[in-house]
Amino acid sequence: MRTVSVATKVALIYFLFSVIWILVTDFLLLTLLEDIERFWLYSSGKGILFITVSAGLIYLLIRREIHLLHTAQQSISHLETHDPLTSLYNRSQFEHTLKNLKKQRAHYGLILLDINGLRLINELYDYDTGNALLRDVARRIYAAVSPSDFLARSGGDTFAIILETSDFQEVRDLAETLQTSLGVLKLGDVQSTLALGYAFNDSEKLSRDVVAEAESALKKTNSQIELLQVTPSLIP
Repeated sequence: MRTVSVATKVALIYFLFSVIWILVTDFLLLTLLEDIERFWLYSSGKGILFITVSAGLIYLLIRREIHLLHTAQQSISHLETHDPLTSLYNRSQFEHTLKNLKKQRAHYGLILLDINGLRLINELYDYDTGNALLRDVARRIYAAVSPSDFLARSGGDTFAIILETSDFQEVRDLAETLQTSLGVLKLGDVQSTLALGYAFNDSEKLSRDVVAEAESALKKTNSQIELLQVTPSLIP
């Protein structure tokens, strides 16, 4: 609506200015010259038509440019808080959320998930394969969690889930569900495993301590990646 308003104002100003200019110049011509009665109607009509068309074109052009600018600003704002590969929240937004929860003294659970051997997949095959695996895992985790849960790609091969809850059992249940459904990852002929660790904050812990606790649990569940021969055509 604001885009339309700005474009309308610019077009209207141009229209009024041009109409006044034509009327004034034609009046001067009529005053200075003789025998040009028909010229008044012809000249003014032609000028007003030209101005109307050009004002409409200017309106459309300005509206288009403002729309493109608005779209670009939205894209920049999205990239500031989201990971461009998976479209999940990024590390910065993850840390920001933890800080807000600390200020609110909120109870929450933190689940970290790590794709084992992603670097090895990138080195042995290519980054497109690794990126495809990341996107696939992101989609599967997103489908498994509640819309109210916070989900981010917190590292190169790590995802983080934050549940605002005072029930530790709820955090444990989700972690076990994810471990069961996502423990083994397969994309095309590439197979890997997903390590998982979780922690709970009853509002007394520092955010960094909660993250450290979840990372420690994550390391304990790390398992070795299993690789099979990859078929490039099976990788999207």
